[in-house]
Amino acid sequence: MAAATTANSGDGRDVERAVNDAKSRYRNIVGSDPKVCTSGHSQGGGGSFNAANRLDADCVIAVQPDTVFTTRIDRPVASDVDVVCIFSTGDVLAPALPSNGPNCRRNSTRYTQELTSGTHFAPTTGDGGEPGEVMREYANRWLVN
Repeated sequence: MAAATTANSGDGRDVERAVNDAKSRYRNIVGSDPKVCTSGHSQGGGGSFNAANRLDADCVIAVQPDTVFTTRIDRPVASDVDVVCIFSTGDVLAPALPSNGPNCRRNSTRYTQELTSGTHFAPTTGDGGEPGEVMREYANRWLVN
């Protein structure tokens, strides 16, 4: 796992640098061609599409992604990239409808949408609530199994 520590992760550049640094530093552990899944919350969720394109990633796990207002997805991810966008019923900052869910779908071929309970900030506290649980399920499915 590599993480960008930035307040502006929408363009995917900081995530790209963090992943490339980790791949270089831990090459003896992860090998020369590790499976890569990009993920983020809110602006970073939208940015996980851009990071996936920069890294030729295998999957995207976007948690309550803003794909319209704070982040512009530069281009759809490759057709072989698995994508899940996780939204919450109580999220008024980056809700699935009317724009974010359809925009996730437009920018991916292998798309799944999950609807969870909780507010926009549930993933940032404790165990991440139901959005965090769903995120971990997909990470386990796509990266471990």
